[in-house]
Amino acid sequence: MTGPVHRGQRGAAGVRFAIVFVVVAAVLAGLFYGADAYAHGRVEREVAASLQSELGTPQPPAVDVEGRPFLTQVAARRMGEVHVVADDVGETNDAALPIRHVDLTLDDVTTTDWWKTMNVAKAEGKALVDHEALSRAAGTPLTYSGNGRYTIKGNQSLYGLTVDASVSGRLALDEPDQTISLADATVEVAGYTLPDVVAQQLIKAVVRPIPLEGIPFELRVTSVDARDDGLHVGLGGADIPITR
Repeated sequence: MTGPVHRGQRGAAGVRFAIVFVVVAAVLAGLFYGADAYAHGRVEREVAASLQSELGTPQPPAVDVEGRPFLTQVAARRMGEVHVVADDVGETNDAALPIRHVDLTLDDVTTTDWWKTMNVAKAEGKALVDHEALSRAAGTPLTYSGNGRYTIKGNQSLYGLTVDASVSGRLALDEPDQTISLADATVEVAGYTLPDVVAQQLIKAVVRPIPLEGIPFELRVTSVDARDDGLHVGLGGADIPITR
């Protein structure tokens, strides 16, 4: 009679142990998830604060650190990928070329002081520059005229004469020099298109290369594409230090 009772007690004890184990495991998992989420949110806020001064934005940028669990990245002081989105770049630090919107991916971000300063192994992304901001940077009334082309109209000096001219062309990037200038340009004076030789002389006098200064984190411009909503700019860089 005692055998079955003992076996029943052992079976009940085993069930209770399994239940306790599952409960404890669930509690520990919940605590780990909570700690991981807290660390993730805190680091994103720290990174956003560090990036805001570099970007010169009135509001902190949106920062999304990829990868879970996150605590392993905290322990290593290394984040694999950080997505950054910001508006009105350069507004608070009077950048030479204000940027309406920027969308960047930062790869392999390391730190030694809780993300107050960082080093980015590689960065790439895109930016949007308003046509008006580009015109101010050029120092000339550069107007977007559609189909990827810009136009400058007004009195211009040609061989000592003042003429009412219209200069039109697309923007071309000189990547080594980090400047943009008019290419495939045409010049009209009094409704007549000037010959190329004469037109090129006027274009050089009217539209000097526009330096691409004030780009976030000193990234290099890799492409330009003029559209109706602004100048779309490709960005890239490597081994980028970031300080608050």
